[in-house]
Amino acid sequence: MASSAHRLRILCLHGYTQNAAVFSKRTGVLRKHLKGKADLVYISAPHAPDSYVASPDMDPAEEGQRAWWNMTDSPTGPVYSGFDAGLAHVASALDAQGPFDGILGFSQGAAMAALAALRVPHPSLKFVICVSGFVSRDPAHAPWYEPAGGCTVPSLHVWGTADAWVPPAKSMELARAFASPTVFEHGGAHYVPMDAAGKAAVADFLAPFLDGGKM
Repeated sequence: MASSAHRLRILCLHGYTQNAAVFSKRTGVLRKHLKGKADLVYISAPHAPDSYVASPDMDPAEEGQRAWWNMTDSPTGPVYSGFDAGLAHVASALDAQGPFDGILGFSQGAAMAALAALRVPHPSLKFVICVSGFVSRDPAHAPWYEPAGGCTVPSLHVWGTADAWVPPAKSMELARAFASPTVFEHGGAHYVPMDAAGKAAVADFLAPFLDGGKM
């Protein structure tokens, strides 16, 4: 990697039932690849999830599983209980632990990262990276994605063609909320790709935001 005068700071938002420590472990290869170019800062969501998902890398001694919101049903459609507190938690981190150049989110964290870009304009925020992201199903949030392509924050959208949890069409729908989305599609399932192509996709996307150019 070439040297750079500026090292990016990226706020990282984990997926549903993960936490900061788990997401840090699962993105360790990417973090090593970006060493010297970007600092990845992980935070945990404020809520306990309504459902528990067994995970081999969840340490019982750690804080446990977390969620950015929990979904409940209503006559008018799904309701994201605790969403406002989740979004406020991200906004607080941007202020208190920043400045951050961008946000990287996975799954539910990617959906939250996109909504933060849409709803919490921050002067330092230059980009957002959404891995297996999706549009909120809560009808109250629908106006936030309009008009299509209305969000001008540069974005990278990553998804797997074999993702059964968040099908590619859902991630494509989220990408359409951004003006000029960059897209990387891999052949895997529901995870952050750590192979050479996946790492290169993230590095290439970040390169223009670095004083030193190509990584």
